[in-house]
Amino acid sequence: MEQHWQLLLSALVNFQFVYPTDRDIVPGWLITELLDRYKQLMKMPLPYRKVCRGPLLSHSQYEIDQREWGYLA
Repeated sequence: MEQHWQLLLSALVNFQFVYPTDRDIVPGWLITELLDRYKQLMKMPLPYRKVCRGPLLSHSQYEIDQREWGYLA
């Protein structure tokens, strides 16, 4: 998941939302590490090209983004 660590963060946040009483299953250091990465990402400039990583999640749902809206995969 190194390259797509944001997906891991998303899955862990969803897990903790769905199972709030099982929050301790996810190591705290991992959440802290991923949140620190996210904070650093928010300080970086935006990409100069329009990018859509949606096809990593669904091949069909984001097809229009690339075909008609000019997003790169």
